[in-house]
Amino acid sequence: VTARDIISTYNGDSATAGYAYAGTACLDLKVAITEETPYTYDGIGLFAHELAHVLGAQHDGDPPISNIKGHPGAYSCSWNDGYLMSYIDKDENHHRFSYCSQLQIRYTALYEGRKCLLEINLKKEEVFMTYKLPSEMITLEKFCQYVRREEKGELKYNPDRGQEKCKVYCNEPHSTMMWIFSRPDGFSCSQGRDRVCYLGRCTERPNVRQIHRDVERYLYH
Repeated sequence: VTARDIISTYNGDSATAGYAYAGTACLDLKVAITEETPYTYDGIGLFAHELAHVLGAQHDGDPPISNIKGHPGAYSCSWNDGYLMSYIDKDENHHRFSYCSQLQIRYTALYEGRKCLLEINLKKEEVFMTYKLPSEMITLEKFCQYVRREEKGELKYNPDRGQEKCKVYCNEPHSTMMWIFSRPDGFSCSQGRDRVCYLGRCTERPNVRQIHRDVERYLYH
């Protein structure tokens, strides 16, 4: 993960936000890189997207990985449905894998030479945890200031729109142009009720400590 700007060596395109070698889990080429803009948490979805490539998931709508025999590919899932392996971010789908992505990752995990994915061999280490959601670390004003700072300068948070759909509206200065982003986890999504955005959905505030305990129980047992 890097806070620097990734540039494609093929065409010099600086819009590239991540890169990965598809289906290379357990191999020497198991590499992925993603951008993360500080104060925005926008790298979380990018990281999951690129990691899924390494685990064998193509973009929704794309063909199979050629060097994995029998790989199912993602022809059956539409790019326009806006799941995690698409660039379209319109609703809570963008925080979830399509059926095709799940099928491809499952197939890759069982493929010859990729069985390391089925082994639980992590060493338990102490990792500093804050148990805080993004809403406890940043403000939406700061989010808009930083999210497109390199390209558009500091945007201005529009508090009048997007709350109920778990979106953030950021206005360009001196312009009517408006940018729409997923609302980071933990921010309110309802007036007068204790409901927050979590993974693109307006729901009850999650118990982060319990989620962490559940993950640990799965990883080490």
